[in-house]
Amino acid sequence: MKAGLSMLPEVISTINRYGESPKIQLAQEFYLCRWISPSFWGALFVALAAVVSTLGFATTYSLINPKSGYIDKTGNVVIKPRFDWAGSFSEGLAPVRIKGKHGYINKSGNVVIGPTYMEAEQFREGLAPVAMNGKWGYIDSKGRMVIQPQFDLAEPFSEGLARVLFQDKYRFINHSGDTVLVPKLDWCGSFSEGLAVGGISHRIVFIDKTGNVIIEVPGTWAEPFSDGLALVNAGKPFGYRYGYIDKSGKMAIEPRYEWAEPFSEGLAAVNIGRKWGYIDTSGRLVVQPRFDYAGLFSEGMAVVATARKTSFIDKAGREVLQIKYELVDPFSEGLALFTIEEKHEGHPQSSPRP
Repeated sequence: MKAGLSMLPEVISTINRYGESPKIQLAQEFYLCRWISPSFWGALFVALAAVVSTLGFATTYSLINPKSGYIDKTGNVVIKPRFDWAGSFSEGLAPVRIKGKHGYINKSGNVVIGPTYMEAEQFREGLAPVAMNGKWGYIDSKGRMVIQPQFDLAEPFSEGLARVLFQDKYRFINHSGDTVLVPKLDWCGSFSEGLAVGGISHRIVFIDKTGNVIIEVPGTWAEPFSDGLALVNAGKPFGYRYGYIDKSGKMAIEPRYEWAEPFSEGLAAVNIGRKWGYIDTSGRLVVQPRFDYAGLFSEGMAVVATARKTSFIDKAGREVLQIKYELVDPFSEGLALFTIEEKHEGHPQSSPRP
């Protein structure tokens, strides 16, 4: 297990992925030590977010008065930044926060499910997790509560199952809310490509949908499978470097990267010499490392940034859209979420990139 600043890749990845999701959910997703109290990790994340901001990584935590909106693939603003927080679109809807409560908008920016929830996540497979009175349940696209709030944590559905925390145990439920699997693990992630990553007795493993251990990870950290490969940290013998294993558990791409991200649409961002580029699933470098930040590909484009500008690039590394916002998410269903700092007296607005 890594410690200190060497854990920043996981911290940054988690913060960027979940933005302003509840601290406890962030802590559970970080889950480096499931046996340590989630509230401890929640408090730690607040401090770590400040460190990340100080080091120059842009997150919504660094904005005093964040407002979120959406752009299309030409860079035009199609939904003005008026939400205190927002998520990416999925199944035609996006979660937003309005005056401290969460609801959902459509692609016209109209509120279609009123802001009545403490928290809300994306729709997957027709259902979305929402929190009311400290418990999570699931609603359908009409706002009807399909699975009553009863869980301490809940995630969107994936491959017919959703990971929830109930009575201090992770379990997987089906669309009816019935428990179908209680893994014998200290912690676990959601299923992706038929497998879920988890930890038991200081070991990192992947299980199948029956709960059987299929892969023992040769390292201290792993991300879910995507494009047939899983990102792993190979641990101390390899200087805590990152590589990728296949579904047989063999190292398909040797652990030679300082930092790395999971594969998406056939490419993965890797850090070489403190700059980010992209490799393909064979490990071949296809976009030279020249960026200070490189995101996941979605809909054929990825967000990259240097000290001078933020852009979307295509899979050849060519700039296809320069944007003036520092905080922007990948495109999803044709729209990309962006966040600015709302101007208030005494709080100047963040300057867009030139």
